[in-house]
Amino acid sequence: MNSIHRESATVVIVGAGPVGASAANLLGRHGVRTILLERDREVCPFPRVTACHDEVLRIFQMMDLLDGQLQNILPDLRIRIHSGSGRLLGEIHPTNRSNGFASAATTYQPAIERTLREGLERLPAVEFRSGHEFVDLRQDDDGVTLQVRTDGGQDYELRAQYALACDGGRSNVRSKCGIDMVGTTLKEQWLIVEMQGPESQEAVAQVFGARHRPAIQIQLPRGLQRWEVRLDSEEDTSRYEASDRKAVLAELGRWVPASQLHEILSTRIYRNHARIASRFSHGRVFLVGDAAHIMPPMAGQGLVSGLRDAANLAWKIAYVTQGRAKAAILDSYDIERREHVNKALRASFQMGQMYFPETLTGDFARWALLTAMSRSRFFHTLVERSIIPKPMSPDGLFVGDPPARQLLPQPHVRLADDREQLLDFLLGDAFAAVGFGVDPIADLDEEARAIWRAIGGVGVNVVRPGHTPRSHANGAAIEAVDVSGFFRKWFSSRDNKIAIVRPDRYVAAFTNARRASETVKELGALLGARP
Repeated sequence: MNSIHRESATVVIVGAGPVGASAANLLGRHGVRTILLERDREVCPFPRVTACHDEVLRIFQMMDLLDGQLQNILPDLRIRIHSGSGRLLGEIHPTNRSNGFASAATTYQPAIERTLREGLERLPAVEFRSGHEFVDLRQDDDGVTLQVRTDGGQDYELRAQYALACDGGRSNVRSKCGIDMVGTTLKEQWLIVEMQGPESQEAVAQVFGARHRPAIQIQLPRGLQRWEVRLDSEEDTSRYEASDRKAVLAELGRWVPASQLHEILSTRIYRNHARIASRFSHGRVFLVGDAAHIMPPMAGQGLVSGLRDAANLAWKIAYVTQGRAKAAILDSYDIERREHVNKALRASFQMGQMYFPETLTGDFARWALLTAMSRSRFFHTLVERSIIPKPMSPDGLFVGDPPARQLLPQPHVRLADDREQLLDFLLGDAFAAVGFGVDPIADLDEEARAIWRAIGGVGVNVVRPGHTPRSHANGAAIEAVDVSGFFRKWFSSRDNKIAIVRPDRYVAAFTNARRASETVKELGALLGARP
């Protein structure tokens, strides 16, 4: 490569969409010197992302950007499913709040991106460069060198320990690394229509499940509506792409009155993809978000899957580059994320089959399922949990059996000064030991304490409702009351009362006071942490 000059950083991220900007925020909170590159000067002008799950909000909470993102959503999504004739068959209303938020919401992507970019301004370790396009890369044993071109035509090189490809489904970085995508591109074309209507506070997705020309209408924040209509695979779409209002309204008017169809902002034609990279890394380059996997939209798993990637990888890179862990832990990124991504892909297909059955038998099965769900909250919850995959890694950086490998639930807690807040605000950006009715770090021996300090660990003792939490003292765990009694139920079926939690809020190990020192040492050996 021929370059005018060379600069350096610890990490270079290519692509400043929601996933790339989130990775930069997470790395910046760990103090990792990061340069974020984005080819375009402005944020994406239309909302490719519409679904915002509770895990998305929890990751924004990790970034200390929760308040900003809460302004970008309509919470408490309800999915209303209609027959081909337009008759309402039933409603799916996700109710699980184990992450501390309503399970699902709708969101507005341009506002997400602006919130994330504003968040970068707080972080001295992060530099954001818009109008800078990735061109090529080369690697050696010590790092990766990227060739970058500004929109003014100037070439330069960036040298980094690691690079993250967050440049979308058509990732140029992935292509340069020679990584294949496996899977399918579905034949059907979809007409995507964005409309501007009056403000609404109700998050609703209307699914019209005709076997021919099925459609979805989604209410977004700020009065925006999104329509998706399935067209024939070989259909001439030129009239839709030209935003022919008459042609577009003719499609949508089959489902709602003309009075509910508003100003058309944009129209696009899209084909759904279900693809996953053959590997999520190549040497010191990691694929994140759509660069690693492309989701069909039916289960709304695109954004949350990408943010899970970012949360999983950011803390590991931070620990490695800061000498808290060995470089081998980065191999766990592919191991931990691939299985869950595959489950999310399958869930997307299952949701699509329920929304849009292809046969009369499938139509009847859908009606029976929705009828049962509407009559039984227990059955509704059971179906909800079976369709949307739980984030659980089959292997990776974990000690012992489940509930290790699962996300730690997040209840509301009350502190000694009577403030109430969500649990994660007490956990910080590093490892945490969360005890239920026990100080989880009180009985650590000298060696375990040294390891715990090396990985930045903190301790939190969650006590039962009715107890009075003590003020925090140096060397002791923070005490907080389980306001709703959620943890009492979660811990009650388990003999162990201490959860060792990773920075991405996954339970790394489940133990008790007697075995806490041994567990911390096992975890330290797994990480390669040195006291």
